[in-house]
Amino acid sequence: MKNNKARLPLQRLGLTGICLLSLPWLASAAGGENSAVLSQLFNQAQYWHERGHPDDAKSVLKKVLSVDPNNAEALYLLALYSLQQGNKTESSKWKQQLQQVSPDSGRLQDLDGETTAMKIAPAKLEDARRLARSGNPTGAAAAYEALFKEGMPVSSLENEYYQTLAAIPERREEAIQALQQRYQNAPNDRKTALALGQILTYQESSRRDGIAILSSLGASSPEADKALRQALLWLHPKAADRELYEAYQQGHPDDAELAQHFSNNVTGNQVASGFDTVNKGDLKDASAEFQRVLDEDPHNSNAIGGLGIIAMRQGKFAQALDYLNRAAAEKGADSAKWQDLANKSQFYLKLDAAKDLARQSDWNGALAASEPLLSSSGDEKMAVALFRADILRRKGDLAGAEQAYRALSAGASTPDIQKSLYYVLKAENKSDEALELMKSMPASFQHQLAEQGPVSVDPLRHEATRAMQAGDTLQAERLLRQAMAKQPTNVWVRLDLARVLKKQGDAAQAEQILAPALQSQTNDGIYVFALYQAENQHWDSAISQIDRIPRNHWNADIKALRRRAAFNQDLAQADSRLAQGDSAGAAALLLPLSQLDISSPSDAGHLAASLYQTGQTKQAVSVVQRNMRLGVKGSAGDYAQQIDVLNKAGLTQEADAWMSNPLVLSRSSATDIERLKSGTTIREVDRLREEGQYSRAWDLLIVKLHDDPNNTGLMLAMARVYQSGKMFNESRQIYQHILGRNSQNKEARIGAINLALAEGDNQQATKLLSQLPDDNTPEHLLLAARVARSNGDSRTALALLRKAKSQLQGLSDGTHGSNATINGLPIADNPFVDETPVSDAFRDDGQLPWQRQARTTSSANGQGAVKSTQTIVQVSKLLDEMREKLASWTESAVSLRSRDGESGLGALTETKTSLAFSTVPFWESRLKFSVTPVMLNAGSSSGQSNNRFGTGALQQATAAWKATQESLKASGESVDAANAARKALADKSAARIKACQDPTSASCEIAMREETDTQDAYNLAQQQVIQPKQYGPDDFTANSTGSQRRSGAEIALSLSGDNYQADIGTTPLGQDSNRLLGGLRWSPTIAGNTQMTMNVERRAVTDSLLSYVGAKDKYSGKSWGAVTKSGGGVSLSYDDGQAGAYGGASYYQYQGNNVADNSAVIGNAGIYFRPLHLDDRELKVGVNADYMNFSKNLSNFSFGQGGYFSPQDYISISLPIEYSRNAGNWDYKLSGSVGYQSYSQKQSDYFPTRPDWQNNLDWLVDEGYGRESHYAAKNSTGVSYNTKLQGNYKFSPQLSVGGQVGYDTVGEYSEATAQLYFKYLLDN
Repeated sequence: MKNNKARLPLQRLGLTGICLLSLPWLASAAGGENSAVLSQLFNQAQYWHERGHPDDAKSVLKKVLSVDPNNAEALYLLALYSLQQGNKTESSKWKQQLQQVSPDSGRLQDLDGETTAMKIAPAKLEDARRLARSGNPTGAAAAYEALFKEGMPVSSLENEYYQTLAAIPERREEAIQALQQRYQNAPNDRKTALALGQILTYQESSRRDGIAILSSLGASSPEADKALRQALLWLHPKAADRELYEAYQQGHPDDAELAQHFSNNVTGNQVASGFDTVNKGDLKDASAEFQRVLDEDPHNSNAIGGLGIIAMRQGKFAQALDYLNRAAAEKGADSAKWQDLANKSQFYLKLDAAKDLARQSDWNGALAASEPLLSSSGDEKMAVALFRADILRRKGDLAGAEQAYRALSAGASTPDIQKSLYYVLKAENKSDEALELMKSMPASFQHQLAEQGPVSVDPLRHEATRAMQAGDTLQAERLLRQAMAKQPTNVWVRLDLARVLKKQGDAAQAEQILAPALQSQTNDGIYVFALYQAENQHWDSAISQIDRIPRNHWNADIKALRRRAAFNQDLAQADSRLAQGDSAGAAALLLPLSQLDISSPSDAGHLAASLYQTGQTKQAVSVVQRNMRLGVKGSAGDYAQQIDVLNKAGLTQEADAWMSNPLVLSRSSATDIERLKSGTTIREVDRLREEGQYSRAWDLLIVKLHDDPNNTGLMLAMARVYQSGKMFNESRQIYQHILGRNSQNKEARIGAINLALAEGDNQQATKLLSQLPDDNTPEHLLLAARVARSNGDSRTALALLRKAKSQLQGLSDGTHGSNATINGLPIADNPFVDETPVSDAFRDDGQLPWQRQARTTSSANGQGAVKSTQTIVQVSKLLDEMREKLASWTESAVSLRSRDGESGLGALTETKTSLAFSTVPFWESRLKFSVTPVMLNAGSSSGQSNNRFGTGALQQATAAWKATQESLKASGESVDAANAARKALADKSAARIKACQDPTSASCEIAMREETDTQDAYNLAQQQVIQPKQYGPDDFTANSTGSQRRSGAEIALSLSGDNYQADIGTTPLGQDSNRLLGGLRWSPTIAGNTQMTMNVERRAVTDSLLSYVGAKDKYSGKSWGAVTKSGGGVSLSYDDGQAGAYGGASYYQYQGNNVADNSAVIGNAGIYFRPLHLDDRELKVGVNADYMNFSKNLSNFSFGQGGYFSPQDYISISLPIEYSRNAGNWDYKLSGSVGYQSYSQKQSDYFPTRPDWQNNLDWLVDEGYGRESHYAAKNSTGVSYNTKLQGNYKFSPQLSVGGQVGYDTVGEYSEATAQLYFKYLLDN
């Protein structure tokens, strides 16, 4: 206990102890031969200190002083440990000695800091830490600094303070420098080293420095080892980092993930670097990079293919063909791509042979060699046709060349073709046609012709382009203004400058710069202005400008822009319908657009995203995949929406592969790439959150938030993690922070509403909803319905849900009320919504067909969740709940209950068939009326069990007594008869003696004859003497109870709401004893997730036929039984969605007809949690404890007993488990528990209500006529268990069938139950 008290100050503040410095360094002060001794002693002190034994640690340190009396470190640690124990006097003594030994020691300041830290109020320190955890590092830093004197951090809190400071971008460098200084001052302070190392690994620029520090800490620190591993996974390793990874692998040889990370990144980075070098035109260096990859991985298809591309660039088509065929043969992910390039290489190899002939001026040979290539398609066909046209032109066949160029121009005109045709026409002296052609040619070519004069602005434009790529918009503006000064009428220079100004945010000046181009009334000027409008998504304006250009002057570029503008105009209309909640109308516009060939990646992404939002996931993915097959035509930003659609559809590997494409990376800025990675992070975090992996989700987010602390998407993801993890305060702080910055942030407000609903704060949820713009979408209607339901307004919720569902089904545009119509004809909710079989598109794996087909290449984490489909499911589920809550219904059920026990006594078979009608006559209160015919069968008793029913024991003992009395009477009579015969014989013998004084006399003969007769009579009487018999309990049994059957009909009426219920009813009518039953229950929510339940009730005790309806004793003619319990109780329950607890107590009085009164105290408590908690399934496990204590044991069936289980001190501890699942039309629940039970039962009179009978039986038993007059006391322990399966199937929204089977053991009984019911909703 002493050591525990010593640790209290540290535990109170949550401070970590200061680690001992490296032991060899500590001991070096003593030097020489004492070094090893001191090192060992410091080791021992550290051991005891880390295990919370400061007294033992101090004892060891005193031994250090015995070796080296002036050892400063030992004096410091003695002062520190004494201070931490709260012994300030002892600490002061050691500190004074330290001042004498080393007056300039920095340890003196450390002790002062420790003293200051212990004075800090724990509540204020916890406030600072809470602000840091909630993502508010600025507020946390201010809170910390308020705790420190003059703003200087206390030494014990420095590490956590600087870690918080590092989360503030503008103060991050300050924190790093402070920790570096602290690290330099105490290089062996492992906690400072750990804090510094972790912070440095958060940024790529300093990650290697942090890794170096973490590596130095070694595997002795599990926290450092974990941080080092994470940093190595964050690092984008290079080949030079091999030793770093190998060093870690030596201590963790089984860490395959880290090894794979290094391998994939190094070779992947080298390959990507190689392709980047290819794009820069440095083919020699690129070839060397690919070759280095092949040295490590000879079968790397991308490196082999890269060498093939280099060979193609170099015109070495034979070599390229060899490389590309090898790459395709590796059967990698890009095998088809390499095979396609191999085919192209073979084409160009043949075309190159024709070009060789052309270089030798063998025009006819070149034409003959290229003719077979005309069967090619696509770009290759265009290339060979253009080559042949060029040969005809060089051959001098101008007419043939003109015809060839015109044919090419008609098919797919390009600037090169038009220029060639222009030059052919000029050569043919067709100047007018050439001039007319030039007018329709791209403005860039006309500009090129104009620049053939003395002034050219191309170098300035190229330099401006490079400046823009570098992010230097001011330099780009300066260069383009110089170009515009040289050529004021050059509309292309003006377009370039307008783009730069728009990028700078000066849209007004950009349009002012372009105004002269529009005012020029030239086709080029109009086209340039239309192009600018299109780039800024002003599609209507772009179309109106293009339409000003005469149709016969439209070239391919103008036509393409016109098509794109019309495409986006339709897309904007579809988006407008989506915003109105008209998903079906939007889909009708979008689906035709999805059939078009879309070259612009941003347009394709926009279309795919809109299709996905309407639920057309398959078409959305198809649009993305078709566009990507066209090749890279933009940067990562251009492909952002396409990547998002792939990720949402579960095709994460396909999305990652595109993001890793070297061409995409080479065309993208770091900002674009990081923004997409941030979106990927958020999706991964949401996936982990939904799986309950909150720790991993938090770890992923915190690093991103360190790098980008103002990223709203990341903050919202963190709020969702906190909310799912039931850290409501932290989640609320984030939502409030975001709404404080932008009160219009819809996602934050929706999150705050969901949070309020989760906490049961209906008033706050309603307030927040009122501040949310009503966009009339199904999602908004669903949210409003949930708020209405939480406020108890189910009718409003039902109306909102019906409106939402009609919108989702495309039956309403959401603007004309809640009734769905088609051409004005009102229609009800889909009557087949619950009859649709589960198709292959939605199996239990949650993946769509094309996702399962691509499972080998797609991420295993993809779930293919479709937003609108999810909304339909949520709306339908809640709609069913509200519909069932408010609808009238009728229900018919049959149930069977079988309890084991002795036949005629505890055994019971109960059969019920019920018919119920229920409606909601007012507010949301449900009225239910039911009639339930009941049949009860307890069997018939036999043998000794007859004695334990009614007055059977008394009947049996009385019979034994009577038989004994009759036996005694008969015995007495026979003895009396024998005695009379003996007397008569004596008389006759005396008479014979007297008469036979003369033996010969006749009187003697007569006397002798009479004596002989009397002797015979005496002998006979002696033979007929009866011995008395004592009869006992084994000689007689009571009469059988006969077949115990009862039947009748119960009637019940109840009124219930969300938190109350009142009911009244009867026991089965038609019996000798009918009772009125009923109860009241009220369950208010008292705080958040906590609910109180109070109830009073009067119920029949249905343990046996005797306790349920009573029985009649055939011997006495009296009835007894029909027990009723009356009482109530209070219970509390808490459930936050992940875990819960409950507990309650109740008191009941038990009364019956001719049954002794009884009372009971009952209690139960338990806890549970949900290891699995999804929308459609749940697993719940817990611990439950039950307690019962009856004042009397009335468990038996003799007259005055109650026939119900009534133990004393019953205790049961069980482990319940429950799994529930909602699978479309099916829902079921499987539950069970196993536990241990213990109870006792007091001795109990056979006839507790009839003392006279009991006294009589007591005497009879004492005399041996009966077996027992009391039921013996007993104790029992054992295993208890139960199991139950419940299920329900919906045939339609109106009709459902369900049932349950179960088996339960409690006390000395076991009971099996089964039920089947049909339920029909009478309205919607």
